[in-house]
Amino acid sequence: MSDPVGLGLVASLGRPGGNMTGLALGVEDGMAGKWVELLKETVPHLTRIGVLWNPEARGLERRVTEVATGARRGWGSPFTSSPVHSVDELEGALAVAVKATRAA
Repeated sequence: MSDPVGLGLVASLGRPGGNMTGLALGVEDGMAGKWVELLKETVPHLTRIGVLWNPEARGLERRVTEVATGARRGWGSPFTSSPVHSVDELEGALAVAVKATRAA
């Protein structure tokens, strides 16, 4: 599950309440911006960020928006969001990403 708090399934990750057991990694608000910061530190010459994601995955759209905000705020990096509904769409989405990179 990508965002149990955002989906209203638990009160918070620290105190979920009820009888929930599980693990959530990197789903806290603001974590996507931290991922962008870490990526920039790891790859200093990075000039753009793109995300391939499944729009049918609940809660994921919010994370993609956070990554886009982090990319723009962090250093003004161009950001590309490519929703991919199935494996059949993957090749086309990658081709668009490559084309955008070459056009820049």
